[in-house]
Amino acid sequence: MNSKKWLQNLILFLVLLLLSGTFFFALYLLDNKYNSPVAISQEGIALLEEDRLSSDAPSYLVDGWTLYPDQLLTPAQIAATGDTGSVTAYIGQFLNLSAFHKNRDSYGAATYRLLLHYNGAPATCSLLLPEIYSSSKVYVNGALVGQTGSVSPYKPQIKDLVCSFTLTENTELVVQTANYTHYYSGMTFPPVLGTAACLHTMNAVRMIFYGFLCFFSLAIALFTLPFWAQKNSSHRRLSLCLGILVLSFCVRIVYPFIHLLGLGSGRLLYAMEDAASMLGIFCILAIVLIYMGIPLFHGKGALLCRCAGAMLLVAIFVPLVVLPLFPAYTFVYGKIISLYKLLMALLLICLTFYSSLRQNYKAKWLLGGVTIYGTSLFAGTLLINRYEPAYTGWMDEYGVFALVLCFSMFMFLENRSMIAENESLTFHLQEEVERKTQDIAGLINERQSFLSEFLHDLKSPMASILTYARLIQENQILLDPDTASLLTVIEDKCSEVAGRIKTMQDFTVENNLEFSMEPLDLYLLLEQFHRSNQPDVELGGIDFLFSSRLTKGSCMILGNREKLLRMLENLIYNAVAATPGDGTITLSLRKELDHALITVSDTGCGIAPEAASHIFNRFYTNRPDGKGLGLYIVKTIVTEHKGTIDLHSVPSQGATFTIRIPLLQQL
Repeated sequence: MNSKKWLQNLILFLVLLLLSGTFFFALYLLDNKYNSPVAISQEGIALLEEDRLSSDAPSYLVDGWTLYPDQLLTPAQIAATGDTGSVTAYIGQFLNLSAFHKNRDSYGAATYRLLLHYNGAPATCSLLLPEIYSSSKVYVNGALVGQTGSVSPYKPQIKDLVCSFTLTENTELVVQTANYTHYYSGMTFPPVLGTAACLHTMNAVRMIFYGFLCFFSLAIALFTLPFWAQKNSSHRRLSLCLGILVLSFCVRIVYPFIHLLGLGSGRLLYAMEDAASMLGIFCILAIVLIYMGIPLFHGKGALLCRCAGAMLLVAIFVPLVVLPLFPAYTFVYGKIISLYKLLMALLLICLTFYSSLRQNYKAKWLLGGVTIYGTSLFAGTLLINRYEPAYTGWMDEYGVFALVLCFSMFMFLENRSMIAENESLTFHLQEEVERKTQDIAGLINERQSFLSEFLHDLKSPMASILTYARLIQENQILLDPDTASLLTVIEDKCSEVAGRIKTMQDFTVENNLEFSMEPLDLYLLLEQFHRSNQPDVELGGIDFLFSSRLTKGSCMILGNREKLLRMLENLIYNAVAATPGDGTITLSLRKELDHALITVSDTGCGIAPEAASHIFNRFYTNRPDGKGLGLYIVKTIVTEHKGTIDLHSVPSQGATFTIRIPLLQQL
């Protein structure tokens, strides 16, 4: 393996790691409730400044809380019992109640209490309590100011709760919580205190942020749709996995909207969020394996995919079936999920780093996306209970979005390469087709030339045989009856062969591939044809008419004069053969939109319906002396001029042939 390339990729990986780590560290400093909490006095009282409230700045109530695990206490009961059975905690320190249960059961009820001291005049403010798990009651100075679901009897409802109240010099906050369905319990996210305008701004920024992530990702998913039907199975699987990854990410990040509307409750939403996360990891793994050329359904690739698929099933089955029966396993389940994410992040980084050593520059987009994603998972795990975004999103959400962007860029480059390759193949294929066509045309013309010369040479001996036979008969040479009869047969067969030779010569001439097309005045061509052929047609008493309202120069087409004249001769003299002496043959010309219409109609015997569908076939004829080539030649000439020909016939009333040829300006 090229050591220089290995070093380049290592440097790229370290730079990506440093940049992504710097970004998440900046996020930790700038958009983190835990970095600017409300100050707490030695007595454990939260100290609120009037200036902060009046400036519409949010106050994060992180520290100073008294937690009463497994107790639902009203403010009056707390005043009566004091701090019995309580612990001092900060919000996020205990994600559930398993730490207070010997059997590690995470479910139960709890009460949170915080004392506030405000150094200004009484003011109206709002309190935002994000996503309390899974039901709550909120008291301010002994009065109930808000509620989600029902604490007793238990009825879960997870939503962002906003309460308004009057902030006085000393204010007591009491929050009752109960949870028997969700992995988390109680208050896991610090409440926010501020003016109504301040909280509305925070919510608006957060919704815009998640809306952008969701709709931008959906746009990427729509971008992949056209590639799902491609014949290239590898490329189709890449596009499909990217589309599913994006959709799973969108399912994960719609929770702020669900919680804002109060629609989130029960285990189904919890299972859906975990399953979407596991499905996303499965798709990331599949994309990396497909690009590396590792089969997904056998070998090591199948083993990895089975593990990822098993975790997807675990994320669905455990929250819905296992945890309701064995809540003590909630703690274990959470640790397994976190450990699995970290191990998969490490595995994906190793795979993409190895792939970038062996593949082209496009693999670096995979390495970049997976590195950022892995860094976000490690940073999120490292900062657990110490980071919660105030305005935007969680670190792993940034990581998945960056990964989606990098994968999309990778897919864009893949598609562009494929399109360029297809264009190159199409260009070379077109060149090859043109070369082969020229070779075939040359070969056919060469054979036609040979056939024409052979037929021409064959005519002389056949004519000589026929001439000698006729001389013997005309000179009345004494022949016995049997010999005279055989001589007659020889004469008939020679005439038949001569006719066949003439037919083959005509067919060879009409199938000549080399003919030139030039601008022609169709009106002038038909008028001259009518004038030169009228005496011959009308010799037997038939009227030959020409009808057109067009004038010279008004009906220009791109055509071959000799071929068109041959087409008209075949049509007109076929009509002569089918029309009685007192009949009429009409040749007409008109324009219809972008086509010229040539019509040849007669008042002859017409064509039977059963013959009409075969009339243009080669060698098909319904006349005893016919060769079956006339109308076939007509159809061939019309097709060569990019036109069409139609037949309308009524037996014993005549037939009408209509030819449509594109006008010159439409070609």
